[in-house]
Amino acid sequence: MDGPENATPELQADTADRLIRSVIEACPVPMALNDDVQHIVFLNQAFIQTFGYLPEDIPALADWWPRAYPDAAYRQSVADMWQLRLDHARASGMPFEPLEVKIHSKDGSVKCAVASAAPIGESLQGIHLVTLYDITERVAAMKEIAEARNVLQSIIETIPMRVFWKDRDFRYLGCNAAFASDAGKSR
Repeated sequence: MDGPENATPELQADTADRLIRSVIEACPVPMALNDDVQHIVFLNQAFIQTFGYLPEDIPALADWWPRAYPDAAYRQSVADMWQLRLDHARASGMPFEPLEVKIHSKDGSVKCAVASAAPIGESLQGIHLVTLYDITERVAAMKEIAEARNVLQSIIETIPMRVFWKDRDFRYLGCNAAFASDAGKSR
């Protein structure tokens, strides 16, 4: 019986290609496979569901960039940062440093994503994987927390009483201006 180790190099490459695509398709994180000549050769379902673009919408990176980043200045900034990180990863042999970006989806909504890239193994020479981890909800939640903190701080500052708060180890974490003034300290 012939096993995978006895298969022709072409069959081994085809098997590796199908395996990689199956794994990427099963992943809940938006992913794309790009080749060295700037073609987008595969988008997983998570990518399509998150950003709305179909493979025919963005067959090449030249189609992706203006849609994902319609503002020319922002697009150039992202492209410059991307290239810098890609060059550093190639030169150093270190992983690509993730980049936080704002991507315009097909429906016009803007998603915040952490973008990263990595070359795929030797069987798929010239192919690299791009992941775009959607952090839109986390960014929105952090913004809400910051806004709530600002409201709370404004309320604390308007209270004429001296207000302070400590952690479980009784270390001061913060206070209002009235408390700081009475203590002769800065906040």
